[in-house]
Amino acid sequence: MARGMSNRTVPLDQHGSSSMSGRHIHALRAFVVEAPEALSAALASNRVETSLYTPYNFLVKNLFKQFSRFANLYFLFITILQIVPQVTLSSGIPTTIVPLLFVLIINAIKDLIEDVHRHNADRIQNSSVTHQLNVVSMAFEVVKWETLRVGSVVRVAQGEMIPSDMILLGTSSSIGQCFTMTANLDGETNLKIRWVPPELMGLEKDLCGPTPSTPALWHLIHGAKIEVEVPNRRLDRFKGTVMPKATDTKISLGISNLLLRGVLLRDTEWVIGLTIYTGGDTKIQQNSGEAPFKSSTLSSLTNRMTLHIVVLQLVLLIIAVCVQSATWTSPPYLQLSSSPSGLDSFYLFLTYMLLFSNFVPISLQVTVDITRFFQAIVLQRDAGMTYGDVGITVHSSDLNEDLGAIQHIFTDKTGTLTCNNMQFRRCAIDGVSYGSNDPYPDPSLSPRMNSCAKPSPRTSSFFRNYRTKAQPTLVDENSPRRSGIHVNIHDKALLLKMQEQHDPRAIAFFTNLAVNSAVVPVVDAASGEIVYSSISPDEEALVSAAKHFGIVLLAHDTTSVCIRRFGHDVTFDVLHVFEFSSERKKSSIVVRERGSTELLLLCKGADSVVLPALSPASALEESVRSAMKLHLSTYAVEGLRVLCVAQRELPQDVYQAWHDKYQVAKTSSECSDEDLDPIIAEIETNLDLVGITGIEDRLQDGVPDALECFRQARIKVWMLTGDRPDTAVNIGHATRLLSSDMKLFQISSKELDASAKPPTETISDLFQSMLLSSSSQELALLMDDVALEFICAREELQKE
Repeated sequence: MARGMSNRTVPLDQHGSSSMSGRHIHALRAFVVEAPEALSAALASNRVETSLYTPYNFLVKNLFKQFSRFANLYFLFITILQIVPQVTLSSGIPTTIVPLLFVLIINAIKDLIEDVHRHNADRIQNSSVTHQLNVVSMAFEVVKWETLRVGSVVRVAQGEMIPSDMILLGTSSSIGQCFTMTANLDGETNLKIRWVPPELMGLEKDLCGPTPSTPALWHLIHGAKIEVEVPNRRLDRFKGTVMPKATDTKISLGISNLLLRGVLLRDTEWVIGLTIYTGGDTKIQQNSGEAPFKSSTLSSLTNRMTLHIVVLQLVLLIIAVCVQSATWTSPPYLQLSSSPSGLDSFYLFLTYMLLFSNFVPISLQVTVDITRFFQAIVLQRDAGMTYGDVGITVHSSDLNEDLGAIQHIFTDKTGTLTCNNMQFRRCAIDGVSYGSNDPYPDPSLSPRMNSCAKPSPRTSSFFRNYRTKAQPTLVDENSPRRSGIHVNIHDKALLLKMQEQHDPRAIAFFTNLAVNSAVVPVVDAASGEIVYSSISPDEEALVSAAKHFGIVLLAHDTTSVCIRRFGHDVTFDVLHVFEFSSERKKSSIVVRERGSTELLLLCKGADSVVLPALSPASALEESVRSAMKLHLSTYAVEGLRVLCVAQRELPQDVYQAWHDKYQVAKTSSECSDEDLDPIIAEIETNLDLVGITGIEDRLQDGVPDALECFRQARIKVWMLTGDRPDTAVNIGHATRLLSSDMKLFQISSKELDASAKPPTETISDLFQSMLLSSSSQELALLMDDVALEFICAREELQKE
């Protein structure tokens, strides 16, 4: 804590415990806010260091790095030989020391300059300012980032970076929400929503709003017991609890309540948070790891070449010594009484080594390093590698040449190959498909409007002012949200069914899309219209489709969802929200419509998890489901992103029994997020399939040509997508990642389940088939997460 601050924290315990499922071991960190004891020295400060050297270890670490090069070791050995009297050819003077020192000094200077830049970046970040609560004056005071400690109460304003990992305690929004952008963590520029825990807002009403009460906030958090996970690298998961002194009830904390260091606060005037991880314990630093010594392909090649030259030299030395021993006769005037001994032959071997030392060019490495240094300067000043006034920064010039020696490219699909502008194109409700596969079914939608939107002026301004490390505060405070057309479906039959017939199944379908979402409506200050903000553009497209057909999302927070259904406002009380994750592959929400006692579970997700959770069907229902599965396959083949939409009416007794079990597990320190998934899955059963959605994300201009160039250059391209396998194949052909003359090998859970052999043997057989293919035949491999897990878990499959 900074001087004058008394809100210290004290660790209570830090213990490990086995998870309930036995899948892994997890540990907890617990502390009390404002305990009388001193804070444990084991907790990291908020100072970060990404540099490789310090003034005290530069000489030792840099020499260790340089002598990891075989050529430098070789010439050090030659220098030592030159001072050995029995073998010296230079009267004991180490002549090689001069060029060797020149090489070492030049490389040391280059490394020093690069590390000074890292130190400067660290200094700028550590010296950045934020506002910390002084509990004596109950005012927020300006402090440096590096002075923050676990337990610090921090206030961050719009456009500023979050200085540490914090539990969200209050925001300028009256409903307790804030918007963040996590580009520093995952490269995503979509705004993500974080919430003040609703239980905390229930205990103290003045946490959120335009005029928060600092004394009320401190009164609530003072003496609270905090339990959180020990520092880890998971960016998408977090589990913790807070128990205020005023209550004996533990309040559960999740990733939606956590602000991570390095994320940017957007579209929110201010937030207040309680620091739980600092410095090296923060998730961004946990993922960074210790700065390693990096070596390029060229460096490895020169090392191997030097080794081969030395091996050849040793062979020639042995031949020379053998030839001289066999043919040498002592001149009479030397009066040698005995033949040469083994020691004499060894000295002769070392003498020949000095004679042949020029085989290894000492100037090679220093020439390469000097060239790299000036290459780095050219790269940083290259106007063709800038965006606005932001250029590139070369952190390690040792890797320059690897930029032109790429063998593998790993790419995400959404937002990288595609526009990341989702459009609701097709849907199926009760076995009937709506919409067209024509890309422009509505004449009002022109190709120009459907193409990828260029960044708006304010978006460009945002990127011009954006700095990852050197500038933690942004001048531009406009939202980087993109505006795009999210609905591209025109079907008169569906409009008639919704707006005139008020079909119950169609209404249930679009109500599900509006209510079961991570979308928050925000009123645009300029136009006064409602705009939607979401973590995922898919969610925006689904909610926009619901709005298009008469069901408008008006408000959404942690406790309620309000929609306007054909002109009438309807409010749902939110009982539980189960967010989408890569493991669950679905999202669900349990709600109760106000004025009704009926409980409703709304669910949407991948067909692989939703279809197996459906309730047993009658003959009529089975025919409808068969038609829905057919439509789903059709949408996937067309390259659309498909989701299954389902619901369940929950009996009160079933819900209550499940709720009691879930609450015990959720607040238990022995239970991890992974342990909660099976409990959540218990209520996500006996679902009723309402409909299927088909969303299009158009390719960016130039993507097919770029991937075709990569293929012709023999660069192996791996594309990661969360779509179904048949959708992935369609996208592969559209991007020219796959071609008609390519042989496609596919291994997924479907093939593994259909095979009579064990999964390991099935995958091995497929790899053998690929190896036996003709060398002139281009091959492609499609895997899903199940197959990849098998491969990563078995070393023999990785070798294949």
